[in-house]
Parts: sequence; C-alpha cells; structure tokens
Amino acid sequence: MLNAPSDRASTSWRLSLQRCLLRREALEAVGGIDLAFESLAVAGLELGHRLLMSGAVIEHRPELQKPARCRREPVGTEELYAFLLRSYGLRWARYVVARRGFSGHLIWKEWMSLRLAIARCAQSLPPSPSPIPTRRLAKKPPSHGTVSVIIPTLGRYPYLPAALQSMRTQTVVPLEVIVVDQNPPESRQPSVYLGYEDIGLQVIWQDERGQSLARNTALAKATGEYVFMFDDDSIAALDVIEQHLSAVADSGFDVSTGVSYPPAPEHYELPPSFRHPRLAQTLDTGNALLRTALVRQMGGLDRNYDFGPGTDTDFGTRLYLGGYRILHNPRACRVHYKAPMGGLRVHGSLKYNTDRGLMEPFPPVTQAYYGLRYLSPRQRRERALLMYVTSKLPPDLRNSGVHPARRAKAFLRMALLGIAWPFKWRRANAKAYRLLARGVRIANFGHP
Repeated sequence: MLNAPSDRASTSWRLSLQRCLLRREALEAVGGIDLAFESLAVAGLELGHRLLMSGAVIEHRPELQKPARCRREPVGTEELYAFLLRSYGLRWARYVVARRGFSGHLIWKEWMSLRLAIARCAQSLPPSPSPIPTRRLAKKPPSHGTVSVIIPTLGRYPYLPAALQSMRTQTVVPLEVIVVDQNPPESRQPSVYLGYEDIGLQVIWQDERGQSLARNTALAKATGEYVFMFDDDSIAALDVIEQHLSAVADSGFDVSTGVSYPPAPEHYELPPSFRHPRLAQTLDTGNALLRTALVRQMGGLDRNYDFGPGTDTDFGTRLYLGGYRILHNPRACRVHYKAPMGGLRVHGSLKYNTDRGLMEPFPPVTQAYYGLRYLSPRQRRERALLMYVTSKLPPDLRNSGVHPARRAKAFLRMALLGIAWPFKWRRANAKAYRLLARGVRIANFGHP
C-alpha cells in the first residue's frame, strides 16, 4: 500500500519497461517478461513484483527523471486480473471481484474479466523464477563490530532464562545485553538474572510500562555500534547475530530482519518466496539488527504504540519512507514461543487484528492510528475490512478441504457481527485521531 515520496531515492516494485535499467542475469533468473500481458505497463508491474520477490533490488532514482513524460497506455480490467492471478493467485482475484462489485462496478462484468484473464494465463506458461543471488552479503561479520542486545520483558520470567542463554552461546558474542524489566515491584524476581555477567547483562527496572518505552530506554543505554532487538519469549539460533551482521556490514542494506519458527514438535516451513534473502515487506522488532546511530537518528519507536500492536510496522515504515533498505534475512532464525502471558497481553492486545468485544473499537486503536499516519482514506477502509475478515475467519477455514457447513457457519457469523463493524471502526478512528493530535512520541537521543 505504500510508496515513498517520488523526490527521494527508494525501493519500489513499480517497474516501468519504458524507462529502466536492469541486470541481464536478474532478468534471466526470473524467466523474463511474462507473455500473458499485452499491456507494457502491467507487464512491467508484474516483472517488478517478481523481481523483488526473487531477491532483486529495484530502486527509484528521482535524479534520472526527465521532463518528458512517457505516454500512459490504457489498462483493461482483464489485464489487472491477469496480474493478480500471476502475482497473488485465484483467491485474491476473486476477492477483488467481490470488492469491486460492492463498490459499484457491475459484478458480472468483473467476473467475465476474471474468466478471460484465467483463460489468457492458461494459454502461456508462467515464468519460473529462481532466487537471485545476493552477491554483496559479507561472508564474515566485521571483527570490529560490537552489538548491544535489547530485550524488554513483562510477565515472562519462565521464558527469559532461555532467551538470555541463547545470547551466551552466540558465535559472535554480544558486547552487552540490556533487559528492561517492567514487571510490578511486588512480583520482580532478581534471581532470574544471576550468573550472566559474561554477556555484560544490564537490568533496568522500570515502573512505567510500554513496549516502545522499554526499547527506547535500552537504546539510550546501548554502547555498541549495532543494536539487536530481541524478544523475551524467544530462543536465538547460535549464529543469529553473525548472520545479521553479515547482512548489514557490506551489503548495501541498512537493517536485517530475521525469521521465526514455532517450538518443537510443531513443524513449519517458510513460504517459497521467504526462503531467500530479499527486500523485506515488514520489520520484526523481536529479531532485527541495525546500526545504533540509525535507530537513534529515527527517534527510536513511537510511544503511541506502547499498549497496542503495530510498533514494528510503524518503525519499518519510517525507515522505508526515509529511503533505507530492510533485508528479509532467512538465515537469521529464532524460535518464538508466542507466550500466552505477558507482553501486550497484559494490556489486552494479542495481535494486529485483535477484536476485543462486540462494541469495542476495531481495528485496534494503534492500527487505526497507523492508517491515519500513512494511508489514504480508501486504503484505510480496505485495510480495516481485511483485518475484520481475517479476525473472524481462522486460517484453517481459508484452506481447501474444510467442510462446507463449517465454513458457511463462520461466514454467517462474520456477516451478522459485521452489522456492528461500522460503529466499531468509527470508535477506533475517534481514539486514533486523539493519538494523532497528541503527536508522534519518539525519543530524543541527542547525538549518537
């Protein structure tokens, strides 16, 4: 949904075949231009999306723009559905048919356009992209690099020792580990922190709560050249810091954000497009590394997200809009327990699309605040609707093989509860506007 300002160099998937320069090896790796498209504009968009998902870096360079404008060719609905089919699949194409139908378009025309797009895509095989090697990743992290690990914690003492132990066994030992403990004074357990002097453990006892506040407090104390953000309910792979450092040292990326796996015996495989390094779609403050000077320059994390979800997305968005590159790094792994207690659960928040009750604000207020900051009114409506649908339909109901009666029951419940959705959305926006009026609450770290 986001595009950086056109007057600033930034990564972008909106590739134009009328004016671009790209490496031949990258074009060959992704299978060239898709022959299912007649429109040069849509063929460029599909190629740009495919290149990014395969690991290429596409950069918009405003200084190379010329006064003369390229002629804009008309794009038919059939072409757009062909793009959706190639890039996102049939389900999302069907969703767009329904959404356009509800938005005033003739649904039978949309359905016919989709049918024609399906036939068109069937006439030509889709390109078979392969990962584009990220040649610029350093083989070894710099020996002079120092890393400060920051871990906020609240209500998760049973998980914290394993997180600390995983820092002790790193192939690149951190300079220091800073834990910001926001547990109430009467339930604090100082004994949990005994015996970790070898990793430079510092514990900051903080009475005031807030997830962004905790991380900003640790950032103010960090002395390392790099900062590694980690969660208190996670176990890091032995080389997670080394893999992150290798990614940001000499590669042209400013931030490395890793991947998460569930604990055994649950089995999980990354989707194919997430198995190789590429530009990230989001940032995970539970497994990310960047230069300390950069995170301080950005003002740390926005305290308007202290008690709700979205601080990761907001920080990643600010970095992207600032022209910085975030690497999705599948080599930097952690086991994430997603503890059923503590953290944001103390404040009643579970995840980005948590619905707390029939007439409670929805989306979560912090998510509505994010939309007000970065999205257009149309994008905010679409995002809120998607959050509502995904909050009512569990992931297993979206898969094939589910009994039709069970799926129909879930859809009926979603429709009935949807009567209250406009009121919930209005309440969420009202509270989000109050946050917006208060202003962005980032930290002032002074000179790094």
